[in-house]
Amino acid sequence: MTDAIVALAAWITVVIQLVVLPFFGKVAELFKEYEQSGELALVRARLEEHGVLPPLAALFDKAVEAQEDRRRKIMVRDLLQRVDLFPDVERVVQAASEISRLNNLYGDLRTVAPRVATTGLAHCGATILLVPSCWFILNWTSQTGWWRWPIVGMSAALWGGTFVATTRRYLQYRGIQGHFIACLSKGREVGSDR
Repeated sequence: MTDAIVALAAWITVVIQLVVLPFFGKVAELFKEYEQSGELALVRARLEEHGVLPPLAALFDKAVEAQEDRRRKIMVRDLLQRVDLFPDVERVVQAASEISRLNNLYGDLRTVAPRVATTGLAHCGATILLVPSCWFILNWTSQTGWWRWPIVGMSAALWGGTFVATTRRYLQYRGIQGHFIACLSKGREVGSDR
């Protein structure tokens, strides 16, 4: 029994150290690292300044150039037939989608981080239930009781389910984090080549 308790304590310590504690305060850490430091706002502003505004300015410049009589109101239908605005519109949409993607990835990070900690805690609880219940059922009950195997099976299924859920959420968080960092790096580079 002491070996089982030592193994139980070691496993719970590992899960708490690697999963629960790092992700428990992750939302506050993300807020400090990206929002409070101004990095996220800087990247958004850079994307707007170098990705959205120049094509919009080009759209208006083309509209003014296409206007034959400056005293008359610009007719949009005539303007669309005479001037090719689609490349500029496409660049505006592309930059706006980058800003939207950055915001969505950041929101996903803030949503998934607490879920990793929660499933890690659930896994710790399942581990605490699994080892003692299996030990008690297998060692202290009569060897002929058929009812003990379904309880052991359910405990093992609960433990395995929480382990898979924790691992899946952890990998999901790392995947989103990789995309977010790539999007952030791409946003930092916008305008630096000019």
